[in-house]
Amino acid sequence: MQSNKHGKLEKGRVTEISNDSNQTQNLIEQYLEGGQIPWSSGYKPYRMGLLQEVLRNEELLQTFWEGESLPENYGFGIDERIVEYPWVLSRLGQNQGRLLDAGSVLNYSYLLDLPQLETKSITIMTLDPEHLEKRSNVSYLYGDLRDILIRDNVFDYIVCISTLEHIGLDNTVFYTNEAKYKETKPQDYPKVMSELQRVLAPGGRLLLTVPFGLPQNFGWMQQIDSSGLIEIAKAFGTQPINTTFFQYLPQGWIISDEQACSECEYFNVHSTSEPASDRAAAARAVACLEFVKDLDTLNSDHGYLLDLFEDSQGEEGKSVESTLSSSRAIKRLTACLKNSERDFLQERQRNAILAEKLHNKDVKLAQLQAQISQLEQESQAQLNQIKRESQAQLSRLEQESQARLREILKRDARLLQIQAKVESLKKELSLSIGDKILRKIKKIGWEKLVK
Repeated sequence: MQSNKHGKLEKGRVTEISNDSNQTQNLIEQYLEGGQIPWSSGYKPYRMGLLQEVLRNEELLQTFWEGESLPENYGFGIDERIVEYPWVLSRLGQNQGRLLDAGSVLNYSYLLDLPQLETKSITIMTLDPEHLEKRSNVSYLYGDLRDILIRDNVFDYIVCISTLEHIGLDNTVFYTNEAKYKETKPQDYPKVMSELQRVLAPGGRLLLTVPFGLPQNFGWMQQIDSSGLIEIAKAFGTQPINTTFFQYLPQGWIISDEQACSECEYFNVHSTSEPASDRAAAARAVACLEFVKDLDTLNSDHGYLLDLFEDSQGEEGKSVESTLSSSRAIKRLTACLKNSERDFLQERQRNAILAEKLHNKDVKLAQLQAQISQLEQESQAQLNQIKRESQAQLSRLEQESQARLREILKRDARLLQIQAKVESLKKELSLSIGDKILRKIKKIGWEKLVK
């Protein structure tokens, strides 16, 4: 997969710059040659092309589903959608069902064409009218997520990507002109969680992402911290079945953990004209949470619906309204059960794939351990051989050194003997010369010698 450099958080729809592929390619080349500065000319088509490539890559989606390490330099300089979209889509599957897009983050042709979405009946909910996709499986609802005008237990899936952080803040900055949404209520986002739980069908899934790290409030959005995640789960009424953290580093996005991400700061591109030194586009960490509505709700609904059906069946001369109510109740129960069965089969299939991969990994691990053990044995044997050779060589060197030392000592002794003989000869020679001189003096006499 192609690696990237630079990007930024994008709220709202990406503007289609041109249908002309040559112009788009020129913009991308301009972006690349210009140093890949986030949000510079050519960034959006480059980002869109990369997202399309990622979301069509089944192997990479499997990596996101399993929570494994991402490819090296993944999404370098690209905003958090590069991890949020594949994380969400890896968990949707291609089953049919009703899906609520809470925040209008799926309202793009290249997303709605994906098999995970084209099979579902999708309701896109946002504050104000925006780009409309004319599709038979897509409808739009405008309003506040804190007060969703939909009955209980409707949706099999809810997707809420980087939306919760805008609740109760000034949404007139980017998303609407209605003055009533210019707010300063940063504590209101748990209300959305309660509403999402209400409209989610029993056994249904909520896939939620938020920017995560140090608590920061920019007026139009806020970053969620660990205490915020606790409030989110508390408002939904149950703990997430899966929580995944992604972190942006200067090298790109990685899978991470809560502690490592807790100190991350959000890069607000709207407050500066200079790109971030690490080329962060927006969030430097995101928390991705997967909730499943408690199946106890399904069990209680089951009992209620069966009682309703039995009561209506036992009435003599039952009304048309009672019959219709029972029929709707049974359809509702059937839909819930089918949805749960589909999710169960999908989960079982994924678990089987995961189990097979884990088994393969265990086999590879055992092979690696055997190789390591063999290498250790070979290394130990080589080490022992080296020790033996070194000890033998050291012993030879010691013997040679001792022999040389003895030879040196012998030479020193011989040298001393020679020196002694030389001294003795010197003395003898000196005495011999003196005797010869005295004898000659005596012979010629002192007087002649004096004259």
